[in-house]
Order: sequence, then structure tokens, then C-alpha cells
Amino acid sequence: MRRRNQLVALKDGESWVQGIDEVKTLVKNFFAHNFAEDWRTRPNLE
Repeated sequence: MRRRNQLVALKDGESWVQGIDEVKTLVKNFFAHNFAEDWRTRPNLE
């Protein structure tokens, strides 16, 4: 029988996040925040 990896819960600060949709949302927001670009700091070609 093939084993599968599972994420049952993740800790977010002091609380635990459980459930498929809640864990997906937490992971999506984590990566969106870490890979967001701040466009105000880009140089202008004038």
C-alpha cells in the first residue's frame, strides 16, 4: 500500500488551523505575503 503525505493541522501563532480549506488558505496567504513585490522601490527610466 502506498503511503501519502498529509497535513492535518498547522500552527498559526498561538492557535492551530485545522481543516482542508483553512490550511490551504493559510499556506496560500503565507506564500503570497513572502513573494509579494513592492513596486514603489523600483527605479524609473525617465
